[in-house]
Amino acid sequence: MRGRRTAAAILALGVALALTACFPPAPSETGKAIPGALTVLPELSDPQILQYCPGTVPQHFDGVAAPLDRVYACRADVRIASDGATTHGPWQVVYLLPTPQKLLAAYAQPDAAARPPSACGAQIADPLLVWVDRGGSTTSYHAPVDGCGAPTAAAARAYRTATRIPVIGVDTGSPDYRPTRPSSPYTVDFRRGTSAATPKER
Repeated sequence: MRGRRTAAAILALGVALALTACFPPAPSETGKAIPGALTVLPELSDPQILQYCPGTVPQHFDGVAAPLDRVYACRADVRIASDGATTHGPWQVVYLLPTPQKLLAAYAQPDAAARPPSACGAQIADPLLVWVDRGGSTTSYHAPVDGCGAPTAAAARAYRTATRIPVIGVDTGSPDYRPTRPSSPYTVDFRRGTSAATPKER
């Protein structure tokens, strides 16, 4: 009986640690809510994509006085029309945001005060990260969140409607896919033109 209780305690501890990885502590030291996740969902993994959108800890966007070189959004849940032979999916895709002003203005809004955990559901919301390249340094920013750590409606709308230009895509569902060997047919440089359909997120 004691062995069963010990095993149950260990299992409970493991579950608690796993949940802690998914749910950062709330509220923050300032009393503001923080995102329920700190990475794009599903997570990015391909090295080519991570060159544009590295796995840094995202920050709240407080506005940037200096000119911005590039702003990117990266997704790992992109679908491209497939014939089952040349494309498979899901794709990981890098998007350039050529006119990010409205999106960044929405992201500069403050995070809400944290609500009690009992007032929030268990679902983890995508933090809708963007990456700002400035002077060779790349910083990731999360959308401002409501009291439960989910992006605000205004920020989500700005993210969804921002103009996007696909830069590079990786077909991680291809049988030939190898993350250490970037080459055709599972890597597409959209800047050079491709016959693939327009990428669409799920």
